Amino acid sequence: FERKRRKTSEWLDRCDTLVSSFNHSGIQKQDEESFEGTYVLPDLNKETRSKFKVGELESFTILMKRSTLHLTRNPMTTKIRAGQTIVFALMIVILYTRLGDNRTSIQDRNGALFFQALNTVFSAVSNVIVTFPIERAVFLRERANDMYSVGAYFWAKNVIELPFSTIFPVLFVCIFYYTIGLSATFTVFLVNVGITVLLVYAGSGYGLFVASFFSDVEVAVALTPLVLVPFILFAGLFVNTSNIPVFLAPLEYLSLFKYGFIALATNEYENVDLSCEDNAVNACEPLSDLNFDLNVEECAIILAAMTIGYRIFAFIVLKLGSRGR
Repeated sequence: FERKRRKTSEWLDRCDTLVSSFNHSGIQKQDEESFEGTYVLPDLNKETRSKFKVGELESFTILMKRSTLHLTRNPMTTKIRAGQTIVFALMIVILYTRLGDNRTSIQDRNGALFFQALNTVFSAVSNVIVTFPIERAVFLRERANDMYSVGAYFWAKNVIELPFSTIFPVLFVCIFYYTIGLSATFTVFLVNVGITVLLVYAGSGYGLFVASFFSDVEVAVALTPLVLVPFILFAGLFVNTSNIPVFLAPLEYLSLFKYGFIALATNEYENVDLSCEDNAVNACEPLSDLNFDLNVEECAIILAAMTIGYRIFAFIVLKLGSRGR
């Protein structure tokens, strides 16, 4: 122990000698003079960091490539969406095959068209709500480092999703439309496809708006029924539109299901011949019974406006949520 103590004492003496020699050598003074006023720590605030940010177009291109690479490396999400589309289309085929053209077929047609609108909106909204909260957390972290603008990220995401939002609804309608016996007119089929695609666009926009408030997937998923189910009641199938109370009218006008179902049903019944029994007394007038107050064109315009409107609201929420980060 005594030997160890002496060794430590010797090392301390040597260190003191070195420090004393340096202080009296003049080197310290020369170093201080040579560095004085020439080195300033940079202020890494947002203005300084913004000098290193790439342009909007380049950011948009990079984010597009990153999203494409993500989809390529994780094909399971795309496969699940494709499988989901095929399964629900086959369910419609199994339940509504051979609709017929008599009075009893009206209920089945209403059910098939309403299920088409219901499944389309639910799938579009849930696909976004399940995935976007995770992306939102990454987005906020990258925005905190000022890596890109909100606009570059937001529009890159929407553009990369556009092909999938178009292909899957087209596949969905193609599987069941002619199989179950809906109107055989090709233009009616094309309108049906167009309305379904618009429903996906509007539904994904609505889902993006809702999901932009949350970074927790569980919270977003738990709120999905709350932000969707009430609108189903105002679609025009369960409650006649003339019987909806005035104070609930805003929910009716915000219902994606309403505009989708009205457009699909109107497009179908205006172009199909129904041979009802005792036509002179009990004519088949399904559109009169449903009491719709809009036509196909008006519904399409409203859905297109919702597609744009919900995305603008989602952009504003993301912009405000990332402010000061």
